[in-house]
Amino acid sequence: MVLAAIGFFIAACSSDDYTDKSSSVKVTEAETTIIGTGGSATIEVTGSGITATSNADWLTVTVDGNTITATAEPNPSRESRSTYVTITASNGDKQIVSIVQNGVLLVLDSYTFEMGDYNATLDIDIKKNSEGVTVESQTSWLTAVLNPETNKIELVAENNDDTEPREGTVTVTMGDIQDVITIKQIGFLLNVGTDLVKATKDGTAESFKVDIEHSRDLTITTQGDWFTAEFNSATDQVEINVSQNSTNAPRVGYVTVTSGPVTKQIAVAQYTFDDLYGDDYRMYYATAATGNPTTYLSNVSLSEDQLGFTLYRNMPWTLPVTWDMENSTVSVSSGSYMGMYSTSYYVYLIFMSGSSTWSSFNIGEVMSAPIEVAIDANGNLIAQGTFSGTIWDGAYVADGWSFQALSVQEFDSANNLGSLKRIYKVTLRRTLATAPSN
Repeated sequence: MVLAAIGFFIAACSSDDYTDKSSSVKVTEAETTIIGTGGSATIEVTGSGITATSNADWLTVTVDGNTITATAEPNPSRESRSTYVTITASNGDKQIVSIVQNGVLLVLDSYTFEMGDYNATLDIDIKKNSEGVTVESQTSWLTAVLNPETNKIELVAENNDDTEPREGTVTVTMGDIQDVITIKQIGFLLNVGTDLVKATKDGTAESFKVDIEHSRDLTITTQGDWFTAEFNSATDQVEINVSQNSTNAPRVGYVTVTSGPVTKQIAVAQYTFDDLYGDDYRMYYATAATGNPTTYLSNVSLSEDQLGFTLYRNMPWTLPVTWDMENSTVSVSSGSYMGMYSTSYYVYLIFMSGSSTWSSFNIGEVMSAPIEVAIDANGNLIAQGTFSGTIWDGAYVADGWSFQALSVQEFDSANNLGSLKRIYKVTLRRTLATAPSN
């Protein structure tokens, strides 16, 4: 018995493969299985005047005496196929021999792969039992070739400079078989754990660690000679070391993190609570309940016990304030006396909810402004907060101030002369430190 030759396909014939045992045509030796890539099977028979025919167009037969050779074209499918050969002697006796051709083999490691966003390459093992395999990328940013020496599909992806992942495909074709490989390329990644590190200006030297998520190598630079910053690749953190502030003034610097096409900054701010006091605030406000706070007063002062501003020329007003130092929050109360308007009117603070609801002559309603230290659009270190609260035991949201004129210095409705002015969305803002120039 002759064995079909390709490592993983073995076949043989047995007496059960043949019919009509009484015929003068006897099979003495035969191969009945042909490999999927195409090939021949030999059949030895007895009898004289032997002829043979194939029952399929993909199988041809030739006769040389008592030797029949059946030759199959490559099978374009993974499925096996079968037919038979009819062998006829000159006396009319016949013998039928079944022929089976295995399906072709095309197997990949997987059909879905992930690639990185930068300098990404990938080799995919391919198992096949036929030549004539073609590989073609269906995606502009992805190239694919078949290396005949290594029997691997070699993929190269262009860099993905977008934060969003993307997907491409590669087709692998052999005969009628076409497989699709899906490639998922991750998006570019650069995230910093915080964009602002707050240090105390009069304390000892301080150290901070900021987590960094990244998909490419990083470059770290600094703006400011009073701190250092280094990237620790073992922990994926930027380690910032801040020196003690001997200038007794708030200051701000920057750590610049660059990766691929993207740059992000971490502001390093050094200040204390006392830096929230100052006489160079601006007080922004809206002139209507539905407006935006674009109008402002300059040279507004904020101290540990009062807020001072001049709404009308030569008539400075002051409001008593209280502080929640733990939360850096300043508060004012309804019914607070502010000062005089002209020489005849005593001005008190009343809270508004929209344009019509007001706190009346209730004393002790509170509006508060959390003063937050942040970085503005120009990179400056600022302190900023907007006043808000409630009135009538929480029934209404307070969003405005009414400067109420009274005839005597006594906060009572009997003395009310009306509102001098109403302002809304009162916001305090001060620049603590300007951004470094380089």
